[in-house]
Amino acid sequence: MASVYPPKYVSAVEYQFSEEEVNDILRVTSYPSDDYAQRFISFTPEIHAPIRQSIATPFQRPSEMGVGSLSKLPLEVLQSVFLHMDMRSVFNFRQTCSHSRRVVDSTWQYQVAVKHGLDLYCGLLRTQCTVPASLSDFYEALCTKTCSNCGAFGGFINLLRWKKYCNKCAHQSDSTRVQSFVSAKREFNFTKSEIKALPSLKTIPGYYAIPSYIRLRNKVVSCTDAFAVAGVDYYRTLSYDYKFAWMTGCALPYYDKKTGEVEHGVLCRGCLRTTKMDRFPNDDATWAAFSAIHTKEGFMAHFRWCDQAQIMWRSSNGGTRHPPEMLEVIPRLQWYEQAAVLNN
Repeated sequence: MASVYPPKYVSAVEYQFSEEEVNDILRVTSYPSDDYAQRFISFTPEIHAPIRQSIATPFQRPSEMGVGSLSKLPLEVLQSVFLHMDMRSVFNFRQTCSHSRRVVDSTWQYQVAVKHGLDLYCGLLRTQCTVPASLSDFYEALCTKTCSNCGAFGGFINLLRWKKYCNKCAHQSDSTRVQSFVSAKREFNFTKSEIKALPSLKTIPGYYAIPSYIRLRNKVVSCTDAFAVAGVDYYRTLSYDYKFAWMTGCALPYYDKKTGEVEHGVLCRGCLRTTKMDRFPNDDATWAAFSAIHTKEGFMAHFRWCDQAQIMWRSSNGGTRHPPEMLEVIPRLQWYEQAAVLNN
């Protein structure tokens, strides 16, 4: 997908740089997408700290119990079975005994999943999501690079749709529209069998993309799934709650199978600066450029034509000093916490 730029700040000529300058250019003119990840389902490092090691490491003591008749199967067969089990079943089986834990932990796709997708794994369990996403599905989602809707960098996944999306499509696409289960049931008068076939999850209390703490847990469903189960035209008018799109999505990086490298995505400091220079412009192109999340390769292609990012790079004297044009990026969660203190 072609990169977007603020209309008034496109470079007249393509900027040339050497391969040796790439890392320094990224360090000076880009910033991580952590702030955007916090707008969806996310957990602080303090929450993950107690379980990060144990979730992927077998007990060191010898196992006194086996896994019944499954012990007769070769390890490779068991690992193949795990790949087709949904993530909750994998979690439950791993808790059975030391031997089952060791067998699950020996599956390398599981190791990749819990190392790079722990937020999503916790999100699936805590939301009680009924989408039957298998370990293989989880791994393939990690290895998916682009948005299923527009082709941009897909750094987010919708739990109900189980598709990767870019930052914009994750909360604005028709396919990620979500409504409460109660309203969907009232709208379509679902039967018991239809309710059973309708994937759902329970939202998690917390801060999302709106400046207030959401306390209630709501059972929600995808509008797309509701229409499909009901057997009616998707474009029929249906009420939905925009905040649920944030509460059913989660950041998920891209894992390169060949190199083992992981990309969470970066944003452009030059495009961030244009929103301040123009005093928060109302044109869509500027805001699209400001909120676009890129891969490293995609960002360097963007940098070639981003006038303000180039100015920032030149001011840094090759990355050796702090450019005066650089703006501080205040984490959204920190901003919410400050606002809550002031409001109280």
